[in-house]
Amino acid sequence: MCLLAFLCTLLIGTWRSFALIPREEFFGRSEIYLLRVDAQVRRLSYLSVRNSTFSLCVRELPFLKSHFCRRMPIAGVSDCWWMNDGQRMLFYHGSSVGSNPTLFTMDVLQKGPLKVRPALAHLPAGSFVIVLGFSHIKVDSVLIGIYGPNSESFDAYALNLNTMQKTLIFKSDGYHKVFFDYDFRPILAMNESSDGWTHYFRIRSSSDDNDTDRTIFQRYKSLSVEGAVSTYPLHFSNDNKIIYWQNSEGRDKAAVTAEHLDTHFTTVIYEPTMSDVDAVSWHPITFEPLIVEENYLKPEVGFVHDSIREDYDFLRSFFEPDLFTVVRFSENMLRWLVMTYSDVNPGSYYLYTKESGFRSVFFLLHLKGSLLRHQLAVKRPLEIESRDGFRQVCYLTMPLLPETNSTGRSSVPTIIWVHGGPHSRVYWSYDPVSQFFASRGYAVLDCNFRGSVGYGRSYLKAGFGEWGGKMQDDITDAALWALRTGITDPTRLAIGGASYGGYSVLCGLIFTPELYACGIDMFGPTNLVTTFQSMPISWLPMRNSIAIRLGATVNTSEGDSFLRSRSPYFKARNISQPLLVLQGLLDDRVLPRESDQLIEALGDSGTPVTYLLFPYEGHGLMTPINRVAFFAVAEKFLHDCLNGTMEPMDKELEDVFVIFETFPLKNDSIEGT
Repeated sequence: MCLLAFLCTLLIGTWRSFALIPREEFFGRSEIYLLRVDAQVRRLSYLSVRNSTFSLCVRELPFLKSHFCRRMPIAGVSDCWWMNDGQRMLFYHGSSVGSNPTLFTMDVLQKGPLKVRPALAHLPAGSFVIVLGFSHIKVDSVLIGIYGPNSESFDAYALNLNTMQKTLIFKSDGYHKVFFDYDFRPILAMNESSDGWTHYFRIRSSSDDNDTDRTIFQRYKSLSVEGAVSTYPLHFSNDNKIIYWQNSEGRDKAAVTAEHLDTHFTTVIYEPTMSDVDAVSWHPITFEPLIVEENYLKPEVGFVHDSIREDYDFLRSFFEPDLFTVVRFSENMLRWLVMTYSDVNPGSYYLYTKESGFRSVFFLLHLKGSLLRHQLAVKRPLEIESRDGFRQVCYLTMPLLPETNSTGRSSVPTIIWVHGGPHSRVYWSYDPVSQFFASRGYAVLDCNFRGSVGYGRSYLKAGFGEWGGKMQDDITDAALWALRTGITDPTRLAIGGASYGGYSVLCGLIFTPELYACGIDMFGPTNLVTTFQSMPISWLPMRNSIAIRLGATVNTSEGDSFLRSRSPYFKARNISQPLLVLQGLLDDRVLPRESDQLIEALGDSGTPVTYLLFPYEGHGLMTPINRVAFFAVAEKFLHDCLNGTMEPMDKELEDVFVIFETFPLKNDSIEGT
């Protein structure tokens, strides 16, 4: 007897002829990426790659006749923005490699080949830059932050994109976050005390008797560790008098509030009912909140400003059953760039306009049009109760064609996929990993275990100190639920995940070996002592709150013992199931030694281990060819472990630079080139 009505529907099915969706469709380079729109919502741009050639495409909205693409003179762009003149764009390269500038502008409407104008060329070795924001007031400038070598915080500069001169705005000694108004004036600074609390300071200027300007920092707000995660500034009003917050002060679920900077008078804009506020859309000139969403099982709009209520209702009716979000409003509010999305749609873009006096919607493009030709799997939200009464929101993605076992009851091989963070969350949306595995015949269960964000302060705090403890119990309870309901074949259950998820994989194989047939660990920390000691320099200002979330520091013998007790490295020889391990050599969050020492600890235990080390990847697989290669290996690994379907491996590893090892040592261990 089925426990839930919709599961009865999911578990009924028969096999029919089925062509596998190529893994390239899920993990290869998207034909369209870095899609951007100008402030007037009249020009749309995106980067595209065909036959290894990178191009910038610009389109006059809404029609195709002004659509043109030109070769990008510099590859490897990681972000870009339209400037306020609607003619130039700013591009971010991410690193000064060779002759490539970190920031550069291009006139994208000028005829002929695109020409690069460096905005910020080379930085001192060990430095890097971040883009902090733009302003409708400072139309020719961008606010940037520059981290010096071995610096824990950035100094803020206004970079004039006409003269390419930068002006120091704020030197943030002792403050690791600073919030600026639209005149690029620093208003609030933030730091952390030794007890892990976060403190906001109001920044004011004052003159002494000698008319020397000095900066005064006045304590403005103090927040506990769990409070600081869900309480932070969102926006300033256009007159810089009001600051809008995501705010969990005095409440469990974070609301949107408006606070007067001088009087502290606070108005609640929207108080959620089930989860923290998840997304806010802003007026492009007044910066008032126009749309507010919360997200428990799925995104739900809880607040719509009266000025756009009719427009919102029209679009909701037009796009149903898909959800939509407003990517950008034009300054006159007559043109909106809208994206629809769902669990089976990565994103489709539309132009909504009412310039002609009546409402019109124009389809523009699909982000992954080729993928939409295939039937994808439904991602269903549900709640699973943990052993101590906590209810975790999970998402179940079932394969389109479930098996039927000898008893006549449907069950399928299943993967418990654990999200990273751990203080992040899984959403109801298109996910390439779960869709890929579902297309191979696996059910995928993703859960927001305690400690996940978005479900209130108490749910978040319940995860503090529970690495390998109650957070792992939640994962185990979700796996037991999948077995209990008959979804999962008990002999074919795997666990996988990245970062914290990789750590959870190792804990699952060690603490509950009877559950899992195999595991996939993607750059998961293995020794919490060395992980804490080697955190990135930019995390050091938050080391005290990180210690509280982790449960201990290495500064006391008790703390050291606790972290060791929760570290898979010290129990690695208890792993007997096949294990696939992925690591990036450039990872500065989970250092390569975390995976190396795990492999070393397994030693000659006889545990089947496949180890992939990517020399030019960090904490994540950013290069499409590497993503495709890894998931080809993962697909073969799961095929061998769970007997699922697989796309044949052809040349996925031929042009990939990866160190590929298998243990116990076999003659077919290879090193990619």
